[in-house]
Amino acid sequence: MKHFLASILILMSNLCLAQNESNSILSSVNKLISPENIITIQRKSLIIEGFREGEKVKTDKVNYFDLNPKSVSYSEADGIVSISCHEDMGECVERHLLLDGQKNFRKRIAFGMSDHSKAEQLVGELRNLITSLQNK
Repeated sequence: MKHFLASILILMSNLCLAQNESNSILSSVNKLISPENIITIQRKSLIIEGFREGEKVKTDKVNYFDLNPKSVSYSEADGIVSISCHEDMGECVERHLLLDGQKNFRKRIAFGMSDHSKAEQLVGELRNLITSLQNK
């Protein structure tokens, strides 16, 4: 019985450490993408809210297991950091446009970034966040 309880405590401790690591990375990501976007985690989904002039205009939702952390990239020409769905998933990002009520699906999440150094930092942090969440 003591070994069972010790195993449970170790498992709970490891889960708490993984959660704290994910929360720390998420905080770093949100600092880089705000005020235009904010990411929250709900169960196994990332919720990405997009804002324009302080008003929420879109909400993207994706199961973080559907995202390919190796696909995180920065296009300097387009000024976009993006992360794609796994190829076999197709369009895994559910997008709700709040102004006109449209709902559609996308193959990636993209963040507009004009600052090259912040964009490169975001690439690393997004990759770390998705990997951390998928390894919980």
